[in-house]
Amino acid sequence: MPTTTYTDSTFSVNAVGARTDSSGSAVGDLSAEEARFPLEVFTEGYLKPTSAFKVQAQSVPAMSVRVGSLTAKADYYIVSGDNQGQGNYLVRLDATSQTVTISAADASQARTDEIYLVVQDNPYDSSGRGLPRLGYRKGDVGGAAPGPDSSWKASVLLARIAVAANATDIESADITDMRSAANLASSLTGELVPKSLADAKGDLLVGTADNAVSRLSAGTDGKVLRTNSAQSSGLEWGGWDPIVLYKSADDVGTNDAAIFSGAIAQGKYILESAIVWKGEGLTTALMYVDATSELTLFNDAISVQGEIGSTINRAVGEGSLDSGTGRMAALLVVCGNAANYTGAFIKGFIDVQSASAAWELLFGTAAVTVKKGSWVKLTRVS
Repeated sequence: MPTTTYTDSTFSVNAVGARTDSSGSAVGDLSAEEARFPLEVFTEGYLKPTSAFKVQAQSVPAMSVRVGSLTAKADYYIVSGDNQGQGNYLVRLDATSQTVTISAADASQARTDEIYLVVQDNPYDSSGRGLPRLGYRKGDVGGAAPGPDSSWKASVLLARIAVAANATDIESADITDMRSAANLASSLTGELVPKSLADAKGDLLVGTADNAVSRLSAGTDGKVLRTNSAQSSGLEWGGWDPIVLYKSADDVGTNDAAIFSGAIAQGKYILESAIVWKGEGLTTALMYVDATSELTLFNDAISVQGEIGSTINRAVGEGSLDSGTGRMAALLVVCGNAANYTGAFIKGFIDVQSASAAWELLFGTAAVTVKKGSWVKLTRVS
């Protein structure tokens, strides 16, 4: 039948402490169970390092293994008690490692041995002891793993060792690591966001519903974060690339106003710049969008709200331009041909609310030239 052998080392274990009554007078010490109350926040397993109490092969002495990380007073392990109210024990290995001798192999049959971290505590196991120990369980030849000693009331399996027939030493391949990491109790982890949600640099954690969190992958270079209710996270990465609605490659002569048009996707835009170079006569840029959209422009001194179906003045003394029935328009920039006349450079916002809105740019009046390099540029922000 399986047998048990103990290996003693230098350990520390959470102990008891003094306490007083409300007046400060000394009373009986804390019970061991009371002292262990704080450890209930952990599940059984190693705390640190990841190699804490790890069972590893060694060449000398023969038929032996070592337990520990090779750093003194570094290995911490939580061992859970089996009895109601017994609680958890926090054990530290003070030695750099501890050698455990493995019994000689059988000449013809293999067996499975096990190594445990055991806390003997007399009130629960009637061992007459109160200390941590390494428990080596020798299995029966040709039989199954021995399992823990029936007298133990607080133990954790560290490793299983396959002892081959006629073996003279223990190799790394013979050892199966059975340890696991300690975690916070499930009642606490429900309120924590696990770091495993993040997979890569730049990932964001966003709310998807009440008390629900998910990962939003980092966007590509140059993209900006914007709201989108159609996405499960309510957010998306979008472009910040300028959209040049019009840029004249060459001088464009006109017999009347020069008009350029196209379509623009639904979204919110910043009118980043509207530049009309001085031409042959007063040159004006006027922008139209559908009546379902909004067009708001501003400069340092004024704010101009787009008007629907109205007449927009180009400049003082220069007449007017009709925006057309059912369309919204606003003056972008004016620039005359007089010396040192620079005009008003205006920026603003455009909210295209229909799926695809038409736009038109109108430059100038009769017999003007739209000079090369004139442009209107938007930047989409949502």
